[in-house]
Amino acid sequence: MHIERFVERNLDSTEIRRNLACDALEGQICPDAADALRDILADIDAAVDEAGNLHVEIAGESVSTRADYERTELARDIVLAEDGIEALIGRICDEDSSILDQSQLVAERLAGRQFEACFTDRDGTVNGYSNRYVTSIQPAHVALSLTRFAAAVCNHFVVLTAGPLADPGILDLSVMPSSQVVYAASKGREVVFPDGSGIAEHLGPDQRSALRELARAVEDLYLTDRFASFRYVGSGLQSKFGECSVAYQDWQSNCPPELSLAFRAEIEAQIRRIDPDGRTFHVEDGGRDLEISTLDASATAYDKGAGLLFVAEHAGIGLKGRSVLVCGDTMSDVPMVRRAAEAGARLEVIFVTTDPALQAQLRDVAPQTLFVDRYEALVLGMYLAVTEETHEYMVV
Repeated sequence: MHIERFVERNLDSTEIRRNLACDALEGQICPDAADALRDILADIDAAVDEAGNLHVEIAGESVSTRADYERTELARDIVLAEDGIEALIGRICDEDSSILDQSQLVAERLAGRQFEACFTDRDGTVNGYSNRYVTSIQPAHVALSLTRFAAAVCNHFVVLTAGPLADPGILDLSVMPSSQVVYAASKGREVVFPDGSGIAEHLGPDQRSALRELARAVEDLYLTDRFASFRYVGSGLQSKFGECSVAYQDWQSNCPPELSLAFRAEIEAQIRRIDPDGRTFHVEDGGRDLEISTLDASATAYDKGAGLLFVAEHAGIGLKGRSVLVCGDTMSDVPMVRRAAEAGARLEVIFVTTDPALQAQLRDVAPQTLFVDRYEALVLGMYLAVTEETHEYMVV
């Protein structure tokens, strides 16, 4: 299977899942959606060997990678379409019993609450990680759970991501009904509101020019035989508003280390060429990708905390004295917690992490932070918090 065909087949699921999420919200079973998703999964499985490795063609060469996210979430959405959300929850809890225990803790923390706003990161927090951002389509079952939670207890539900807005971005990969969510991309620098209107931070012409030049340099590297495969590694090249990111490894470390480090060195060389004095870019190595942000007049890099305040201002979200839920999974999400706390919000914080250093930092800012191990525990907990009926799988 060519990599472009793999991407295309995953994108084929987007509209199917969008319709499935809407139907599932009404409690409907959708056999046609199940059949369509099963066809997509069969096409992908045909390129997977007995060890679970996906073999795709990139630039004339066969490359071995993984498609665990895509295959797992397609299979889950097939269960949702055929048997409904209750059957799917039972299946997920059977996969890992700790998900049920942790989701109950989340539900207990959130039950009976009403929030002025929920600010949540996407990947790793309310969505699984894929080895390729472009195929990380939001599962219908996740859209169902988040939509129900947002509609029931949140005046504003904000997905605040470092990823881009479109082409591809959060708008292309999400299947939630748009009326329920504020999409804040590029760390909150560009925002689309539920009514379809949008707003973006100011960005100077010199900053735009430098980012365009860097993007062209990365594209030139993708045209070489040695680095062609990196176009489909992780998030690839993401041109965002005021920044860009370039992946040099995926989250399962499928790329050979020597090649991965060589590609990273080439990107760093291009950054030095374009910004030899370090006055334009702030570079942060996330371990799998380089995040290149433009600096403002005070030489400060934009973070998600600034994005949270920008969204709150323009969406009419009150923070001082109001109940606010913040969810994340990495250090880059901590500024959201800090800024909300500084603004006087009554915080509820839930993070998906087992990292002791991150947990310690969060406890300094929000001592009552709840930690879970997997994104499924957070999403399921949100669903259970606003669902009144008793579930058989919750009986101990």
